[in-house]
Amino acid sequence: MTRQTMTRQSRPRTSRWRPMTAGAAGIAVLLAVAPTPRAAPQPPPRLVLELQDYAALPITADNTNDNTRAQLARVNYLRDEPGGERFFVSDLNGPLYILDKQTKTFTKYLDFNGTPDGSGLFPKFTYQRNFATGLTSFIFDPDYAHNGVFYTLHMEDPSIPGSAVPRSGVVPGLDLTGYATTPAVATPTVNGRIDREVVLVEWTDRNIADATFEGTAREILRVQYPLAPHPLGEMTFDPAARPGDPDWRVMYLGAGDSQSGEQRDSRRLNPQRLDTLVGKILRIIPDLGAHTDTSTVSENGRYRIPNDNPFAAIDGARKEIWAYGLRNPHRLAWDPNPAHAGAPTLLAFNIGLATWETVDVIHKGANYGYPLREGTQAMSPENGMGSLPADDRLPVHVSDTVPHGTVTPT
Repeated sequence: MTRQTMTRQSRPRTSRWRPMTAGAAGIAVLLAVAPTPRAAPQPPPRLVLELQDYAALPITADNTNDNTRAQLARVNYLRDEPGGERFFVSDLNGPLYILDKQTKTFTKYLDFNGTPDGSGLFPKFTYQRNFATGLTSFIFDPDYAHNGVFYTLHMEDPSIPGSAVPRSGVVPGLDLTGYATTPAVATPTVNGRIDREVVLVEWTDRNIADATFEGTAREILRVQYPLAPHPLGEMTFDPAARPGDPDWRVMYLGAGDSQSGEQRDSRRLNPQRLDTLVGKILRIIPDLGAHTDTSTVSENGRYRIPNDNPFAAIDGARKEIWAYGLRNPHRLAWDPNPAHAGAPTLLAFNIGLATWETVDVIHKGANYGYPLREGTQAMSPENGMGSLPADDRLPVHVSDTVPHGTVTPT
């Protein structure tokens, strides 16, 4: 088309050259001298998330609106069984289920609600008044496919009279021979108030091929909680660790502060104190037969503590502590590092009080500042938020009276 246009311009008027029809010539000239109009930008494709009911859990609430705000069930965790076909679902109100993905039916595997109104195992179990109380967590041992071991965290009310040992006969396949409770690790409080105790239990299922539990249980750790909210409620294992690695089957736990940081008394500094377990990330070895050359046995004799934990050599400090100064690290997750496949980064999802909700990169021995810091600001006892001081250092509190230098919060 351009060639024809140029030919017309170069020939004399007397030429017998015949132009194209008017319409065709007009298009030809237009295309030769005018830019092609651009198509209007199109919006990016819209992503749509469709939610559908998959399976309905059995109703476990009492529906009076006094205990669990009439929630029908309180799902807290969903986990696939490692190396197997079973899918587990926990309800804060007490049951731990196996869900058949084909039939969408639930089978009660264990029931922790052994209160007079329940039919489960633990007579001092408590799930009332919300705040993640009840069966707070469960997790499978990294070697579960071979040893059948998994762990649970649940809450108990120590004021309920009687024994805290699980009720016999509730789970026919559960052998309670030798089961014994442990002394609760003390938490500083006022007026002797301890509302809850959080209990870590190790379970060994000798037959992981069916939907029933057959095996033993062992209490590992029991921690006092002055108030019910923000419990010891999370567990995880390093997913990159393999047999023979220093972190193989070493457990990390997220321990909430029991609302200590928002109190107006001596409890406020509990997340900063190294003589208590609340408001911390903990690191322990549940198996007494593992890592024996690089760890020591705990005070209660039920687990081991790695020698390389950051405060293991400080007198008066809890050797289980890995990091501290947190309000409620209710979820822990691992971020894989492509440059170092064997060294993923531990992240804590931490509930704030005044201004900041944070995802914290957890470093060995780090102090995350709470309740003196929140996010990137300083926080007053009245929860007022302000700028960080020029010299942003905090005293290290081994206890309420024993200092141990200073630290820059992370």
